Amino acid sequence: MQQSTIARQRRVRIGCALAAAALVILPGLAGAQNGSISLSINQVLSGEFPHVTAYVTVVDASGLPILGLEETEFALQEDGAPVAQAEVSQAAVDGINVLLALDASGSMLGGTAMSDAQDAASTFLSQLGPSDQAGLIVFSEQADLVHDLTDDFAALSRSVQNVEAQPNARTALYEAVSEAAERIAQLPPGRKAIVVFTDGSDTVGGYSLKDAIDRAQEANVPLYTVGLVGGEFDPA
Repeated sequence: MQQSTIARQRRVRIGCALAAAALVILPGLAGAQNGSISLSINQVLSGEFPHVTAYVTVVDASGLPILGLEETEFALQEDGAPVAQAEVSQAAVDGINVLLALDASGSMLGGTAMSDAQDAASTFLSQLGPSDQAGLIVFSEQADLVHDLTDDFAALSRSVQNVEAQPNARTALYEAVSEAAERIAQLPPGRKAIVVFTDGSDTVGGYSLKDAIDRAQEANVPLYTVGLVGGEFDPA
């Protein structure tokens, strides 16, 4: 991502597992007590266990990043017990590998769902930086890798815009997520994400919701969904 986005993140190196762990902002930081400051854990890397790296974001009530935080302004607990072996530092400007999964099922023909999804995906790609890579999976009756990871976002955006929804085609949503997670898992350790653009739920079968979640968890990759309102929009 662009450096302005990367600058929002902090890296915490922890000399223990993050299972059953809690990371909080201490009350001494202005706004922490009244809830106007929030912390989100974006990704956890455990490939070097017992050393675990967690990428977190701290924002104020307006959603703006809070920078320059020190170790003393964080508290890490595991099973309720304090963890002392933690290092807090600003994340390096590492690139991120992102797989986009774009719904091309028949329901995307309703309204402006398809064009909205394409525009949203292209806008997302325009925000990526030179150290980032992205790829494209298109799914309807099945999930197919249309464009492998690349830093040529103009070419990838053209591929996105060339996708056509297939009349009467069902939605292999869980297969798409599973396929994306399996491909992401094969990449070297680092920042990764899956972003799914869809207007509904899985209608194909073969893969279950549990399958999709399990594969994403095994790959240790965050999964984001962008819901599009089409003629057959299903918020489930």
